Amino acid sequence: MATINARKGPDANNKLVIIGWQAIIRKRGHPSQTRTFRTKRDAEAWAKVTESEMLRGVWLDRSEAESTTLGEALQRYADEISINKKGSAQELCRIRQWLERPISKRTLNTLRGKDFAAYVKSRLNEGVSPNTVRLELAIVGNLFTVAAKEWGMESLANPMRSIKLPAPAKGRNRRIQPGEWGALIAQLPYPHDHAVVLLVETAMRRGELSGMRWEDVQWTAPSILLQDTKNGESREVPLSRGGCTNNCVTGYL
Repeated sequence: MATINARKGPDANNKLVIIGWQAIIRKRGHPSQTRTFRTKRDAEAWAKVTESEMLRGVWLDRSEAESTTLGEALQRYADEISINKKGSAQELCRIRQWLERPISKRTLNTLRGKDFAAYVKSRLNEGVSPNTVRLELAIVGNLFTVAAKEWGMESLANPMRSIKLPAPAKGRNRRIQPGEWGALIAQLPYPHDHAVVLLVETAMRRGELSGMRWEDVQWTAPSILLQDTKNGESREVPLSRGGCTNNCVTGYL
C-alpha cells in the first residue's frame, strides 16, 4: 500500500501550510518510487495506477525519463553516439541547433508528436529546407530509440512515429551556364576556390576532401587514394592530367 504524506511549507505570512502531496511506493522486487503532486487526489491516482502495473508485471521505471531533459539526452547522444559516426561534424551541428530551442528544456516523458509537428512548422517558416528538417528529426527519433533500448528508459514511446515528415524538396536540374563557372570560382577565397574545383573534377565528398593528405596523392598515374570514406573502405579517385587539377591539389594541400 502506498504512503501519502502532506508536504508543508511557509505561506506569504510565514505560516506552515500544505503545499503538495507526496506518494511513496515500496514494493518487493521493485525500486522505491516517489512522486509529489499538487493535490492528494492526484497522488492517490498515480499510486493506484503504479501499484496495479507492478502487480500485473507491466510496470516500467519512468523516473529517468521524467528527470532527463531533451537537451541532456542530446548531449549524451552526441558524446556516445554521434562522435563515432562518419559525418559527425554535421550531426553535432544539428544537435547544437536543437540545444538552442526551448523544447530542449522539456523532459523526455512530456514530449509528444504534436510538439515535434510544431517544431517542423516553425523550422519551415524560418526558411529551412525540408531535407534539413528531416535530418534534424532523424537525430531525435534515433535518440528515443537508443534511450529506450540502451539507456534503460523502456517506458519511452518514440513521438517521431506519429508525425508526418516534411516532403523532400524537388530536385534541381539546372546546369551551370557558360561564363558562370569562372565567375563563381573568381568569387571564392583561397583555398576554397581550389577545393571547389577538386570536388567538381573528382566527385569526392566534402569529408573525403578534408581528410586528403600529401601522401595520398599519386602523381605518376594521377590519382588520390582516399583512406577515410563514408563506407569505411579506401577508394582511389583518378585525376585528370590537366594543369588545372594539379594546381588545385597543390594549392589546396
